[in-house]
Amino acid sequence: MDLEAERLDVPGVLRLADLRGKVVLVDVWASWCVPCRDALPAWAELRTRLGNDQFEVVGVSVDDERELAVGFVAELAVGIPMVWDGPGSQTSAVGDSAGSLMQRFPVTTMPTAFLLDQQGVVRYVHRGFEPTSAADIEARVRALLGPQ
Repeated sequence: MDLEAERLDVPGVLRLADLRGKVVLVDVWASWCVPCRDALPAWAELRTRLGNDQFEVVGVSVDDERELAVGFVAELAVGIPMVWDGPGSQTSAVGDSAGSLMQRFPVTTMPTAFLLDQQGVVRYVHRGFEPTSAADIEARVRALLGPQ
């Protein structure tokens, strides 16, 4: 999986290719999604606990309006990289002439998290968010990271 997208949290562009060598959790969310309000802080806490030298979390908004995504990011203030993949965004699923990430990886449940290995290959897809979701993802991340 590759992605190049406009940042919501700071000016600039995020490229998943720049995160190669790390396990990456790509969480797809929308400002109207109630479970997303629980998922993003949980993923940010996991990133803090595991450290971001070998593990990163990237939030991807699919809101139709960029302003809604920006407001949601400011409200939650979780401190993870956030990008926008809505209509009119400058998002590009690198190597795909179709355009956005969501055109390549349709998401039918909010939130949906893609767990990528150190080479950027999707190893697990987690749909929705429940109290047990964070422990499940943490176990999968640790397995990908290997012995510490």
